[in-house]
Amino acid sequence: MDDEVRLRTRDELLRSEEVREMIAMRAYEIFENRGREPGHEASDWLQAENEIITLLIEEQDRFAQAQTRMLAAPEPGPSSQKIQNTPEPSAEAAGKKKASDGQKKSKTEDEKKAAKKGDLKSKGGKSAVPKKKKK
Repeated sequence: MDDEVRLRTRDELLRSEEVREMIAMRAYEIFENRGREPGHEASDWLQAENEIITLLIEEQDRFAQAQTRMLAAPEPGPSSQKIQNTPEPSAEAAGKKKASDGQKKSKTEDEKKAAKKGDLKSKGGKSAVPKKKKK
């Protein structure tokens, strides 16, 4: 930030009641830290003003720089290269998966048929698959 902009920013900050309250509190801290020695009110105020204004201007600079970086950064999300470079499953692999799914289904069907016939028995002679209750 150049000197002219700093001076304008300083003047704007000093017009703020909140900033003047911050300066007053800091000036009082300086007064207390010196052992409450009277006669240094103006220098305490100027020191506090310099500290607070410098702090606020630096904070504004950091905020502006962060905003600039955020605006300059690319938007998050997949790029077209990442999408193009992603391997797709081969037809063979997809077929194997479907076949294994079919095998699982047929096995489940076979188990159901066997349970209905009473082929699957657990301890005590009861079917592993509970029978439907008659209404």
